[in-house]
Amino acid sequence: SAIGKAELLLMLLIFAYLTYYFLKDCIFEKYRFKFDLKLMQVLSSKYAKRTFITFVALYSVFTGLAISVIEGGKTSTLLDYLGFELIYEKFIYSVFYFFKILTISGGLEFTVLFAFVLSVYLFVKNKNILIFPLWTAIIFSSALAFLFKHIIGRARPEYMRVLETGYAFPSGHATLATALAGVLIFMLFIIKPRRYKLYASLLVLWAFGIYISRIYLGVHYLSDILGGLVVGLLGVVTAIVVYLYLKGGLRMKEINILKNDNKS
Repeated sequence: SAIGKAELLLMLLIFAYLTYYFLKDCIFEKYRFKFDLKLMQVLSSKYAKRTFITFVALYSVFTGLAISVIEGGKTSTLLDYLGFELIYEKFIYSVFYFFKILTISGGLEFTVLFAFVLSVYLFVKNKNILIFPLWTAIIFSSALAFLFKHIIGRARPEYMRVLETGYAFPSGHATLATALAGVLIFMLFIIKPRRYKLYASLLVLWAFGIYISRIYLGVHYLSDILGGLVVGLLGVVTAIVVYLYLKGGLRMKEINILKNDNKS
């Protein structure tokens, strides 16, 4: 039922709160467990706390949007209407074929292939530490999207211009595009901060193109895209935590300290 699904999403949000504070306060600080000092330092650092707050805030937004979708609320209805009026309704053949090709780059097959090639490149360049956050963002966000799709079970639009199967919310393409673009922006910030703005802009434009293509092709509502965007960001936040852990759980006072990594 709709109420049961909404309650499940809220329970997952509460679980995220409790897990963090249980590990931090009840396990590491109360009993002074030393079996993993890096993890304890990561959980205790100010930067990790901000990252966790960001994670919970993003999930809270997703939960609110998902509940609106499940119950047919005004928020999701308005978003879907705007997506239909501003994007889907205007059909041009050349634009249709452009988005039909572009949307392929946001699929799981392309993402995995690109991540594999990039992983080989990072390995050759002795940047192995960045491989793990890359795959964390992809795998974690994909798993979340798959889980939420089957919890919510939203059907795709009836007016699809291309054939797609499976549930609609959240959008898997939007999830992967956000996760990949986000983690690449983070990686570029570490490796080549001087070129950060240029590459970041191109990645944002690519992800935005994926979002638009899914609505234009009629396989997703706008609320599906926003849901996928948030889930993708959750994957990026998780990837950052993994990076901090692999760096040794340093107590970072400012995010600018990350800029020094490219000098090492």
